Formats: sequence, structure tokens, C-alpha cells
Amino acid sequence: MTVLNKYRRHIKTNRRLRLASSKIVEGKIPVAIEYLPKMSLIELLEYGDWRSSLRRSFEGAIRLLQTDRFGRCSSAVDDVKIWLVSGGVSRVKLQLDREMKYRRLEEDHRQEIRDFLGQLVQKNQRTLLQLMADRIIPWDKSDFLATCNISESDFDEMLEQIASGANHE
Repeated sequence: MTVLNKYRRHIKTNRRLRLASSKIVEGKIPVAIEYLPKMSLIELLEYGDWRSSLRRSFEGAIRLLQTDRFGRCSSAVDDVKIWLVSGGVSRVKLQLDREMKYRRLEEDHRQEIRDFLGQLVQKNQRTLLQLMADRIIPWDKSDFLATCNISESDFDEMLEQIASGANHE
């Protein structure tokens, strides 16, 4: 209920939110956050089921970049989409870290968010690499390494083995 109180001004001015908020109060819709489209990603990560919010925002941004880069989306999806387009996965991590620090989230919660973001990057690895190949997401070595989840030394070792023609059995 505190989320509803916090966003009461938005609810009064938006008919769709008024209808959703009345259903929430009646208990027909369990989570108010899902019906507040003006919330940024960091605001969603502060409340309740932050994992599903982060998953929806991250995967929604990727889907939008694959299909309609300039399509309409929620504020949280738009945050991730802009970060990906402006600097890739490393930019998403940097911006999230900045915003978590600014919002003074507990360190344990910050680490959980970072770990879960890493899992989302791994789960969507192929799609992210394709977006890099299509030059929708800018490509650089650090972003490639972050997306593939390998260290720079492992990457350099692989390049050396490829260059020397060594085969692994």
C-alpha cells in the first residue's frame, strides 16, 4: 500500500492507473508496482520481486532492440535499452552500480542484483552477441569478455592457441 501512496499523484492523473489501483486495493491484483509504468529500473529494484522486474526489463530491452529499436516501452525497459545502446553490458553494470550507490541500497542487495544481472547476461549471451555483430550494441573487448564470461587472460590464451594452430582434444 505504501507504493500506492507514493505514486498517488500519478494515479490521479492517469485513468488506466486509477482503474488498476482500484483493483489493487480490492485485492484483485496482488502487486501495485507492475501497474506503475513511470517507475525507473532502480525504483523497481528497491521493492518486492526485484528479480522479475530486472528480468522483464533486461529481456524486454533486448527484444525491443531486435525488433523495433524505437518502439514504446516502460521506463525501466527504456533505461536498460539506452544503457545497452550507449555502451553495452558494461554500461548497464556501471549505471546500475551508480544508481544503487546513489539510492543507498544495502551492499548485500547490490551484490544480489549484480549476480542476477550476470545470470541474465549469460542466459541471453547469443542474442547479445548477435546485437553486437549487428552493431546495435557497441562492441569492445571488455563488453565481449563480460558477455562471454571469460577473463582477459583466458581470451588472450585462446587467441594464442588459435594463432599457433594448436588443437584441443
